[in-house]
Amino acid sequence: MDKTKEDFLLQTLMRNLKSNKSSSDKGYIIRSFSLPKTEEAIVLLEAVKKLARQDGWSFSTVVYQALKEYVIRHWPGNPQTQLVKYLRQSQGVPATKCQVPGCNGQAKYLKGLRNYEGEERIFRVCERHKHVKFGEYRFITFLKPIKR
Repeated sequence: MDKTKEDFLLQTLMRNLKSNKSSSDKGYIIRSFSLPKTEEAIVLLEAVKKLARQDGWSFSTVVYQALKEYVIRHWPGNPQTQLVKYLRQSQGVPATKCQVPGCNGQAKYLKGLRNYEGEERIFRVCERHKHVKFGEYRFITFLKPIKR
């Protein structure tokens, strides 16, 4: 599916979800899912079945409503940098060291910075450099202590 068509379908979906309209029924989409075989998962599924019966809903309706709610709450997705991208950006500097050139200090913070184009990078910085900006990355999005 090309990007333009995918964007159009997602925008239509979001509009319908927010207005609580549903598309015309054209059959079913069959998907399966798995959960870990734990006591917590078993209790969760039993609770869902019990609540669905009390509300007069099928399990499929509960899953559908949960998926709608998830998309509405999380759209358009997580703006944080993906771990793979972060690791690629920080190659060559030991994970325990500050990424400011010339600094050999112990990294104490993860600092998210964004440039004018909206691209975000994550830097490891020491106490001394927690307020430093990196080149074109000027806008602080977060500053979190590194837990060791």
